[in-house]
Amino acid sequence: MTEEERQFLEEVKAGEHTRQQKQADSIKEQRNLMLRNVLNTVFILLALIAMVCIGLGKFQHHGSLMQMGLIIGIVAVLVKMVEATMRLSTMRRKPRQPHRFSDQ
Repeated sequence: MTEEERQFLEEVKAGEHTRQQKQADSIKEQRNLMLRNVLNTVFILLALIAMVCIGLGKFQHHGSLMQMGLIIGIVAVLVKMVEATMRLSTMRRKPRQPHRFSDQ
């Protein structure tokens, strides 16, 4: 086997490895996206429940309902912070891609 053939085989093997790595990264990104979507849904529901509890507590002068709404609101903010941290950590790992309409 000549040196050129060996080099060609190494390049083919390296290309196969990068393709498998890209597929694994893609699956991981899809899982993270699904988890982030679930966290966003939980945040929206908790925030809605918190707003309703605070509103009912204020208009009915029911202090415990208002406190419960505030606690639920704090939990909603914590859930959103977890989701934002996941999003930012994903952005740090990805290399920046050029814009489609940039000057060439």
